[in-house]
Parts: sequence; structure tokens; C-alpha cells
Amino acid sequence: MPDAADNLALRLLDAVHRTRGVDPGIVTDRYRAYRAAQGADAGRDGIRALLRTFEETGGSAQWAGKVGHYRRRYSPDEAPIAADTVELAAEVLYRHGVDTIDDLAGTDDTTLAGEWQRRGGDASTWQPLLDALRPARALHTVA
Repeated sequence: MPDAADNLALRLLDAVHRTRGVDPGIVTDRYRAYRAAQGADAGRDGIRALLRTFEETGGSAQWAGKVGHYRRRYSPDEAPIAADTVELAAEVLYRHGVDTIDDLAGTDDTTLAGEWQRRGGDASTWQPLLDALRPARALHTVA
């Protein structure tokens, strides 16, 4: 079974939930179970497969309840849930041709950040999220 470190869909779930103080293992385990029930291997999923789960469930709020780790119980209704961030980040990445970790290596951070902000993402969260998705980044920039 491929590890989350080799898989952009699982890595995105892990990164977003880790920044929210939620044990990412809970969410990735639930995602794996959801995909297994469909006869798919979540360990092979890219960003498109992750986005498809949002389409199948009807959006981020439904995804949080059916697949993710629904945590609105003690938060106001207007508080964003982690699934909103996962879906937005996945949409931004996929719109720019990113489906796998290898695809991410060739992207322009400024372009992605601009898209993130245009779509309502918080400017202060994009770079840390991107860094979490691409932990070996320094290896690509050293000459």
C-alpha cells in the first residue's frame, strides 16, 4: 500500500487537518475506508480522485460528515470546516494541472497563491500548506 508521503491526495488531507489540530490519521483512515468501499485504493489517489469524492458526497459539508472528521459540534455554523479548505486547495491545484506530487514540483508558487486568494483562501495559510505538501522542496532549489 503506498504511503501518504507518496500520495498528494492523502498528503493534502494530512496537511490541512494537522494545521487545524485534528489528528490527520482519523481523517486519512476514514478517507481510505470510503475509497475502499468503492473498490478503490486511496493510496493511489491524486487530486482529481479526491475532488471526485467531494462531488459524490455533495460538497464539503456533506464530505465532512460522510468521509472526513465532522467537527462543527462546538463551532458556530459560519466557522469554516477543514473540508472547505481541503476542497478549495484541491480545486486550486487541479485547475493548474496538479494531480500528483510530481506535478506539484513544476508549479509556480505565486500563480497558485494568487488563485488561492482569488477563490477566498487566506493568504497567510497558502504557503505553509504548500510547504507541507512539498516537504522535499529544498532539494529542488539547491544547485
